[in-house]
Amino acid sequence: SMFFLNEVIHKLENNIPCAVLDTEMGTRQWTERFLSLYSGVSVANIKNGAYTQSEKNKILEGINWLKSKPFAHIYDPEWTQEKIFTTAKILQRKIGLEFLVFDYIKAMAVSKQNTQEHNILGDMANFLKNNVAGKLDISVLAGGQMSPKEHRLADSDKLNRYASVVAYWMKKEYAEQNHGKGSHKFFIEYNRLGRQFEENEYIDMDFDGDHATIKQASDELLVMSPL
Repeated sequence: SMFFLNEVIHKLENNIPCAVLDTEMGTRQWTERFLSLYSGVSVANIKNGAYTQSEKNKILEGINWLKSKPFAHIYDPEWTQEKIFTTAKILQRKIGLEFLVFDYIKAMAVSKQNTQEHNILGDMANFLKNNVAGKLDISVLAGGQMSPKEHRLADSDKLNRYASVVAYWMKKEYAEQNHGKGSHKFFIEYNRLGRQFEENEYIDMDFDGDHATIKQASDELLVMSPL
């Protein structure tokens, strides 16, 4: 969600109409994180109102900046394909939507359905790619949960099959952190639009969760040698 936030703000800075369809985070919480990123005041202090007058002025500036942009954040814990498509069409008409973030792809009430979870996840990826990105001509960035302690998406086979690009943003392992360039890493595993990263190749990233910021730690890809 923090990664998506940074991506959306980058697009808005370039005047690209954006929307976030969120399954996890209410608009108030999302806005608090944005204001932290914009103002430099920690998320905790924004929530608690523990900021100076000058920091308050910066927060208010951030609120006005966001209001001036073509943007929408909509929270719904049970997005259906029909609701996603209808909402995207409405936002396309209202704000000229060009960039949609879906946070995140997951199976709803799998136990009640006569199908496997990976099929549901794959179907949603296929729907976002072909019905939203394809039919509406909107760029779509969607997230998926990773399997615990594994460098892969949970039930990922069909996600990889349908997505145009599959990228990972994750915390570095201890041996990688010793190189001193960033706490996290970003790499592309599947790419139908360009080249994939080589094994053990990634971009160093710095993540400051207190201020919702993610930045590239260096200008070069780092290739790790096998231990």
